[in-house]
Amino acid sequence: MENKTRAQLRKEQEQARKEQKKQQSPLGKIIAIGLTLIVVLGGAGFFYWQNEQEAMKQAFDKKTTALLAETKTNLDETGIGTTEKVDKDTEKKQQVVSYLPTTPTATTDSMTEPLNALIKQGKENLKDHWGTVVAYLDVHHVTDQLTEIQPKVVSYSWNKQKKTFVKKEFKDQGDTFINQSTQAPLTATDLFPEKADLLGMFTVLQQKILDDSGKGNEIVDDVLAMERPTAETLNFTYTPDGITVHLGENNFGLTDVDLPFDSLSGYVNPSFVDPTKITNTEPQLEEGKKYISLTFDDGVNSTTTPQLLDTLEATGVKATFFILGENAQSNPDVLKRIVDDGHEVANHSWDHAVLTSQTTEEVQQEIRSTSKLIYQATGVLPHFVRPPYGAVDAATAETIGLPIIQWNVDSSDWELKNKDAIVSKVTNNTFNGTILLLHDIHQFSVDSVPEIISQLQQQGYEFVTLEQMLGKTKPLYQYFGLYSGAVDKRLVQ
Repeated sequence: MENKTRAQLRKEQEQARKEQKKQQSPLGKIIAIGLTLIVVLGGAGFFYWQNEQEAMKQAFDKKTTALLAETKTNLDETGIGTTEKVDKDTEKKQQVVSYLPTTPTATTDSMTEPLNALIKQGKENLKDHWGTVVAYLDVHHVTDQLTEIQPKVVSYSWNKQKKTFVKKEFKDQGDTFINQSTQAPLTATDLFPEKADLLGMFTVLQQKILDDSGKGNEIVDDVLAMERPTAETLNFTYTPDGITVHLGENNFGLTDVDLPFDSLSGYVNPSFVDPTKITNTEPQLEEGKKYISLTFDDGVNSTTTPQLLDTLEATGVKATFFILGENAQSNPDVLKRIVDDGHEVANHSWDHAVLTSQTTEEVQQEIRSTSKLIYQATGVLPHFVRPPYGAVDAATAETIGLPIIQWNVDSSDWELKNKDAIVSKVTNNTFNGTILLLHDIHQFSVDSVPEIISQLQQQGYEFVTLEQMLGKTKPLYQYFGLYSGAVDKRLVQ
């Protein structure tokens, strides 16, 4: 009886379920199906997301490994050994990888602070993105002796959509240039190894101050009286294009003066300059040709000098005029014409004194007063000095501070006092590389020039300026023209 009752109960329950199923609404069926789909799709989506995340991590790790390997290879090519230091943030999937010199120096140690500042910027750039910050000292060998070092940081921020890095560089504003031999920053001695080189740079600096100040005539006395820098006192910053000289306190209206390397050619040591930033200073003379430079002393004269300039203009010949201050002070227009016509104006002292018999202060006055006069008339300081009578010694040459130009053929015009005799003396004694001494204050001298030019041109001579014949000239040296085709220069003893 009990078993029958249980069977009846099961039958009744089954029947009830069937009845309930028949009465269920279409909406309920839809909901049930939807819930089932959500469960199924949700599971599939979660599985797909897991796969995508894993693929994303693999791509990120693979590209991170590749970029670090490439960075290390590039750094190894510089020849400077590096040690890798890694600082990871596993939770954010971020890291800082620093490549520091295996053998640090005082120079590289000084870059620790700016490099850390750049690392901070690189980390801030990542924000919440996955990524890597790479820090190193960017090394560039400019020449065999010159190396440029700059702290550098590259922030690689991961773009999940494109599965690639977004790169951003951070550089320190200042580069450090070091001498490969000493592994120390460049010094004035590196750049200007001889005292003559430093003096040559100083003459360029003086002209640049006058040019940049906008008030050259007001400050020319102070500029000419400037204290000359020494290797210890020269305050400068090296840049890829030149040096910036820091003047200190002055009344020029300038604190810093930029001197491009091109303007320092012949003075600056080319071992420490990018070759593309500097010009060749050697004379550009053709082998087999004969050259001569005309030089005229003791002018200017209001009558004879313009006549001479007319002759030079008609023949297309350029010359150099070594002027006396006392003769030129009343003829600034003639001085200006000399420069405007393409000739060189140089210093021959104020009143033709024997400089070697004068005090340092007297020599300074002779040279500075004449240079000032030339500048006020032409806007250009003279590049050369010819001491009266050619008299010069080491102390006088240092006081002058400009290249000394002598001669190797003297026309003796002041003594001969005859046009034909002067022409004969010159044409019979001229040779390749002659610096010819004449005077533009004598009528007989000026009258001889057309015939001198004509006869020497017929002999195959080409007239050139001193700069064309001698190339870059240096203070403390004296120049006599060419000897066996080479510049005849000698340190003043």
